[in-house]
Amino acid sequence: MAAFMQQWGNLSAAGLLAIVAMLVFTGRLVPRSMYKDMEGQRDRMQELWEKANQQLLDEYEAKVEANTEALRAVEQTFNALPRNRTKST
Repeated sequence: MAAFMQQWGNLSAAGLLAIVAMLVFTGRLVPRSMYKDMEGQRDRMQELWEKANQQLLDEYEAKVEANTEALRAVEQTFNALPRNRTKST
C-alpha cells in the first residue's frame, strides 16, 4: 500500500490534468448538471416504458377475456346440439 501511495505522491500537475482529461473524454467524469439531465431522461424513459407495459398488459387481459367468452359460447352451443343416439352397425 505504501508503494502505491508513493507512486501517486510523485504525480505531477500535468499528469493529474492528463488523468482528469482522459476521464472526461471517455465519459467517466461528467459535470453534475449533465448527470442530473441524464437522470431525468432515464426517469422519463422508465415512466414511458412502464406506461407502455401496462397498456400491453391491459390489452392482453382484454383479449384473454374475449377469448374466454368466445370459448364459453362455443361450449354452450356444442352442449346444446342434439346428440346422435342411434347405434351404428
